[in-house]
Amino acid sequence: MGVALVTYGHGRLFACLILLVVLVLQGLGANSFLVRPKLALFDFYQQQFPRERISAPVAVVAIDPPSLDAEGQWPWPRDKVAALLRNILADDPAVLGLDLLMPEADRTSPGSWAKGETTLPPDLKQAITALPDHDALMADALARHPDVLAVAGQRDTPVSSNGPLTPVRVVGDSAGPSRDYLIPSYTSLLRSIPALDNAAAGHGLISVDRGTDQVTRKLPLVGLVGNDFVPALTVEMLRLATASPIISVYFSNGVLQGIGLRGLNIPTDPDGSVWLHLSPHDERRFVSASDVLHGKAPRGLLAELRRHPRGGTRRRRSRRGS
Repeated sequence: MGVALVTYGHGRLFACLILLVVLVLQGLGANSFLVRPKLALFDFYQQQFPRERISAPVAVVAIDPPSLDAEGQWPWPRDKVAALLRNILADDPAVLGLDLLMPEADRTSPGSWAKGETTLPPDLKQAITALPDHDALMADALARHPDVLAVAGQRDTPVSSNGPLTPVRVVGDSAGPSRDYLIPSYTSLLRSIPALDNAAAGHGLISVDRGTDQVTRKLPLVGLVGNDFVPALTVEMLRLATASPIISVYFSNGVLQGIGLRGLNIPTDPDGSVWLHLSPHDERRFVSASDVLHGKAPRGLLAELRRHPRGGTRRRRSRRGS
């Protein structure tokens, strides 16, 4: 009995010493040796305890291999993408997010294509040039529904946002480590051409910095472009779906605490990110773009997206030029 008590006491002392050493090293900033074990443990939890999917508010229209086989290589002409959007929006989803960047005009538009053809008879070239411009068709489709276009952060470029951004309200003192060192920062945004960019109801950041092992485990919900906060694509979709006029970012003593929308507050890490808790792959989440394009998808498949929190109009647009 006496030996057992002595062993227990030494074990507790040893554990306390190890804990003290770890805390000291963390305080000195020398905790890099703990990163890999922590990430390995996180990955283990992901595999053993995946998220249980209890609702299906989001559907993904996928440019999948069957779509590429049926419609041709990507990128498709934008008149075809516009037709796809119109068919998606016929189900009246709460919001549509496009994880696409279209920084150049569509060269397959009739007018653009005809200009480069030197063998066309003048009357035929004139007739082709008079056909609808693909980018105009795309802009018209975007303007008919609440939708979010992707923007991408750029570094080592002149500071500029170059277009409309979502209003963001800063609550608390933002001067501190989150803004200065932690939140992903960019000097400018890569955007779609103005005709499309201005037709969209919202704009969301899709840039993600991978971890040291090139694995993405965290998703940034907000970034900085110059002095402007820019929400992630998913956050901007939530803003439109909840009819929120603005997005709030909450700080305490210079450290980011989270973001807020109408009726929804999301805590974040100080860098504005959340850890991903993934659910297993489920084919029911996806619908082939070709099926939607040709009316083969079940009617009303995307109508469930209309059931969004708190109701209200979803067609209100809030913009801020910069």
